[in-house]
Amino acid sequence: MRALFNLPIRVQILLLILTVGAIPFLANKWLLNLAPDALSHALLLGGVVLLSLVLFMAILNRRFFKRMAQIVDNVQRRAEGEEILPIESRGNDEIDQLSHAFLELDHAVTLNMKNLQEYQRALDESNIVTRSDLKGRITYANDRFYQATGYTPQEAIGQPHNLVRHPDEPAWRFKELWETIQAKKTWRGILKNRKKNGDYYIVDITILPILDKHNEIAEYIAIRHDITELFDTKEALKKQARTDTLTGLGNRNHLIEQIHDHEPPALALIDIDRFNEINDFYGHHVGDMVLEEFSHRLQELNAERFELFRYHGDRFALIAHQTEAEPFKEAIATLSDALSEEPLQVGLKRFTIQTTAGVCFEPAFTLLSSAEMAIRYAKKEKQNFIVYSKSLGLEKVYEENIRWAERLTLALKQGRIVPYFQPIVNTTTGAVEKYEALARMIGEDEQEIISPFFFIDAAKRSKQYLTLTRTIFDAVIAQLEQTDAQISVNLSLEDLACEELSAHILEQIAAKGRDRIVLELVESEGIENFEDVSQFITRAKEAGAEVAIDDFGTGYSNFSYLLKLNADYIKIDGSLIKVLGSDPSARSVVETIVRFAHQNGLKTVAEFVADERILAEIKALGIGYGQGFYLGKPAPKPGA
Repeated sequence: MRALFNLPIRVQILLLILTVGAIPFLANKWLLNLAPDALSHALLLGGVVLLSLVLFMAILNRRFFKRMAQIVDNVQRRAEGEEILPIESRGNDEIDQLSHAFLELDHAVTLNMKNLQEYQRALDESNIVTRSDLKGRITYANDRFYQATGYTPQEAIGQPHNLVRHPDEPAWRFKELWETIQAKKTWRGILKNRKKNGDYYIVDITILPILDKHNEIAEYIAIRHDITELFDTKEALKKQARTDTLTGLGNRNHLIEQIHDHEPPALALIDIDRFNEINDFYGHHVGDMVLEEFSHRLQELNAERFELFRYHGDRFALIAHQTEAEPFKEAIATLSDALSEEPLQVGLKRFTIQTTAGVCFEPAFTLLSSAEMAIRYAKKEKQNFIVYSKSLGLEKVYEENIRWAERLTLALKQGRIVPYFQPIVNTTTGAVEKYEALARMIGEDEQEIISPFFFIDAAKRSKQYLTLTRTIFDAVIAQLEQTDAQISVNLSLEDLACEELSAHILEQIAAKGRDRIVLELVESEGIENFEDVSQFITRAKEAGAEVAIDDFGTGYSNFSYLLKLNADYIKIDGSLIKVLGSDPSARSVVETIVRFAHQNGLKTVAEFVADERILAEIKALGIGYGQGFYLGKPAPKPGA
């Protein structure tokens, strides 16, 4: 019997039909004996058939319909969210298989629903979520929405989403948003929203249209991630990158943004003259205080007429958009003069400030460079205010500098930077006792001899000056083997400030140039910064060199510093020597220098001895050495 129930249900039904159908057939003869007449026979046979059908339906109901009804009932229960009930099992027939399949499907659906609930919980925990109808009215909002906005469900549900729209957001952005989602596309962007109390918050938002089974929009869902903190941090960093930390003014980055993001403005650069002296003498701390106080005065005098920036170092910038040239020039000229009228009070010290200003009205891409050219030109011409103009010819000057920088680079690589040696003559004996090494560039044709007048500025601007000094110095050291005379080499404060170069110079002097090298320091460059220079001179003398102060009588001449520097020679500037016979003031200065030198054991050298008359003058004044074209021109070898 168990084996029979384990047959497939369709086989069981077929067997049941055959069995029930056979009952009337088998009972037919038996019924003939019970009811001989035809009517009774028919009635009895009908009863048997009916009884068979009842039996068939009873068996079929128990075997099939009842369990199918249990499955259908469980489907209904699951649809209504209720727990399903056990389904009667009859072994492993098709109904049992269907039941098992239903239970597995129910388990999978339950698991997926659980996962979906967890996903929704994760979404709600980390994002601001709302749903809205086709008109944008809020139909659902999660807790984070209420926390972020300050609204209650009663205040938000049924309201349009512009409830949180911030007035800073332009109308075109929302027009674009609606056009996108109504086209059944997803819209993504960053929006500034408004809270109930008027504060703002920034969201990274994604809005999706939800489609029904007919592919029509049923509703919209908006998922927002609050990025206010990130946005504020980014804005703070952006502001920091555009702000000068010392003065609080806009910095160079901000200035460049303003120049390129707007119509080309009028630009003025204002530079504090000789500010490096304040830094060198008082230190950078005091220098910073001077810059702060200067910026305060600049802001007061500017009175917010123009946008103000600290461009770099001690250089400030002012720009004006949509302004006429003449009023701007007049305003900057007046401002520049006013900055110098009263000293700056910094602590207990007062600093008299002079400025140089350059104004420019060029296109944006050349505005800054043109203004800087104007500043440099003004300083060179000793003017405190200048307006850039192509008529100044500054572009040609800079083109020429670039050309010479390129020629210098090539000459250094090809070994065409060499020293030429000019004799220094003892005015008493007439003997050549020393030489000064002067830098020369040999032309590409190896015939032209080029003075440093043409390439020295280019060397400094192109940062090849230190290489130039080292090249000449090393060539001089090599030349010592060819002569017994002393050789002078020019050094600038820039050379001394380079630790690597100054160490190399002292090392070579100690090894190969003891008592043979005179180091000439250019006094006109501001030798009053004597502490570092004095240390170098001490080390140079210990290495076996002598020291001369070059071009004395110009620039920042200071007799007390000469004593502190412990120099051996004073080279009197040629601008004084060449007018000895015609300028009493120049003669008086030279006499003072010579008298000071004799009193303090310093030897003197006169530069620019161009003729017999000047030679006689320097002899009469007691100047020990002379140098100039009259006494000897520079040559490629000492004694040539």
